[in-house]
Amino acid sequence: MHSSSILAGAVVLSFLIPSLVSAEEVTPQYRSNRVVSNTSTNWVGFAVSPNKRAFKSQANSREGVARSTAKNECEAATQRTCYAIAVTEDADVSAIGCTYRGRSKSFLGGSTLAQQKTIALGKAKDEGFPPSSCVEFYTF
Repeated sequence: MHSSSILAGAVVLSFLIPSLVSAEEVTPQYRSNRVVSNTSTNWVGFAVSPNKRAFKSQANSREGVARSTAKNECEAATQRTCYAIAVTEDADVSAIGCTYRGRSKSFLGGSTLAQQKTIALGKAKDEGFPPSSCVEFYTF
């Protein structure tokens, strides 16, 4: 095969593949106007990588599917182990990145009571990261 044929194939695939995934990177952050209009419970998965990249899945009726979809996309895109949660569509989410004593890790918190950042900071504290070592890098 000629290198131009390979390049043309790669260009075609780069346009097709994004339409096949059901999760997408959401950092850098873009604000969205979300509207929750149905009465059934839908779940949205979020995943973060250690290098502060956040991913969000499409809404799904199954919690585990939403979470694993975001985690799989995060790990495929970053080649890192990602941490993931799933929340109901009406929940708010905070992602924080912490660096302390040579260690770095990202954490997620979700809440319908405006406690998402507090929850994420609590998870970080449980793993030895003081709040002062953490920075919020994504909210939804």
